[in-house]
Amino acid sequence: MALPGQRPPLAHAAAVDLGATGGIAVLSRYVRSQMLEVENQDYVRTARAKGLPWEMVHYKHALRNALLPFVTMFGLILPGLIGGSVIIESIFSWPGLGRMAYEAILARDYP
Repeated sequence: MALPGQRPPLAHAAAVDLGATGGIAVLSRYVRSQMLEVENQDYVRTARAKGLPWEMVHYKHALRNALLPFVTMFGLILPGLIGGSVIIESIFSWPGLGRMAYEAILARDYP
């Protein structure tokens, strides 16, 4: 519960969620397309022909190989998410990790 003159605890979560949703949507579509592509590969068909359970084929064989491009895409999107959090936190004067990291860089407070 917020006191008079204070923001509710999760008031800023909506803005951060809206910024991150675009990146998550792109990644989820990318993983879906990769999974559809990997499901038709020979090694997945071989695993199914061996009689392995669907869950094992799906998670152990297909998803493991479909996540490799996902990790690359996530690495490319991550700086944008961090930069966006710095901008949002600076504009609205919200305390957060992005602003704290920015101020630490300006103060040359490296670990």
